[in-house]
Amino acid sequence: MYFSDYLDPIVPQQIRKLAPFCAKKVTGLFIRIAFAFGILTVFLFSIRQPNTVGMILILFATLNFLILLYYKISIIINRPYSITWRKSESPKLPNQDGLPIYTVIIPLKEESNIIKRLRRAIENIQYPEDKVEFFLCIDENDFLTIEAIDNGNFPRNVRMLLVPESFPFTKGRVMQHALKKAKGTIITVYDAEDFPESDQLLKAASLLNPEKEQICIQGIIKIENANKNILTKLFAAEYSEWFEDFLVQRSCSDKPFGLGGNSYHLKTALLNKVGGFDPFNVTEDAELSARLCVHNVKMKMFNSITYELCPENLIAWMKQRIRWSKGLLITHLSFFRVIGPTIKQMGFSHFRSFWLKMVCAIWLPLSSCVIFLSFNFTIDNHAFPTNSIFINKSLIILLVFQFLITLFAQVYINNKHLKNMNINLNFIILTFATLVYWFMYILAGLLAYIEYVIDPTKWHKTEH
Repeated sequence: MYFSDYLDPIVPQQIRKLAPFCAKKVTGLFIRIAFAFGILTVFLFSIRQPNTVGMILILFATLNFLILLYYKISIIINRPYSITWRKSESPKLPNQDGLPIYTVIIPLKEESNIIKRLRRAIENIQYPEDKVEFFLCIDENDFLTIEAIDNGNFPRNVRMLLVPESFPFTKGRVMQHALKKAKGTIITVYDAEDFPESDQLLKAASLLNPEKEQICIQGIIKIENANKNILTKLFAAEYSEWFEDFLVQRSCSDKPFGLGGNSYHLKTALLNKVGGFDPFNVTEDAELSARLCVHNVKMKMFNSITYELCPENLIAWMKQRIRWSKGLLITHLSFFRVIGPTIKQMGFSHFRSFWLKMVCAIWLPLSSCVIFLSFNFTIDNHAFPTNSIFINKSLIILLVFQFLITLFAQVYINNKHLKNMNINLNFIILTFATLVYWFMYILAGLLAYIEYVIDPTKWHKTEH
């Protein structure tokens, strides 16, 4: 039997368990064709009817940018609160005698070159060996990684879990196998290159004691190889803005937020209750975040750091960002396909709070294309009638002003975070690099739209 002919039995189980939010529906051929046809139709009508459809699209794009600008300005204004939180005392470490059993899931794919770092990270964790289990989840035909683990001299509480190769080839499917075997009261996920602070599990255990309400806590993720080149510096600044400003501010305001891809901790029973991991989504963390919100699970940041390696070249960065953008789009379509039950379960306030920024980020590439095309038709082809020249000029001035303010707000935020990392960049170089980084993000988003239509479950492995 060929691997491609084998259907992992965990897949149909998850489809039933995660209904109606499972991404299986929106990765089907019909919805993908409808998505492509819808975008193409809108653009064609905007060209033929620029004064109606075209103007609606331009207003949509302008609103999208204004909302994102609002979040940037909000981050700048509330940054002192984030700094105060980061300087606050860490949670007290619990008595080790009464510690709960912990399960740590670490999915691996072609990671033979990073096994030594993984072993050091595991050995660095301060938690009683008899109270923590590590699952190294690997495709059963990833022979190089299996061999590296066999020769890695891992502690006895580290277990290699071989997962059958089967469609869909996603991280979520692999981790669901580990979840089914988990014995821990508390569970977390790390990536192969992660290096959490030694006391992270102890801190999380103190916050997730039996008396706590339904809660999921997220640690801070920092980029370890930030100084490698200009790309890694901007990536590190982006992560610092997200985890140390935006998520902290959301947490302090008791607002829901999207989890990082690792270092989130919650009760195993709670993760099972909300359905586990979706095997059809390539960003299982974003999808899980949305599902936790639907089940009214509280999300909080906690003051513990996990160090991570980011892509060091453009191709690796682009592959990772395409996967992220595609996964966010799939998550958006999955939950908005049944928007009525989603709003009913979340409540409108939480729904708006959680989804507004995410939806704007998802459609930012499309909005950018709309603005570019509006400039092209307005300036070159005189798409609008001559008697609406005032609208043309006003619109262009608004868009240019909005773009420049957003750009310089981002430059200011990047500069602050880079200085906190003791990285100094010339202002002109930083401004130009931020602009190029933004265009790269737009390109990755557009490619994600295309890949969603062509191959929605394709998994781009991040090279380290």
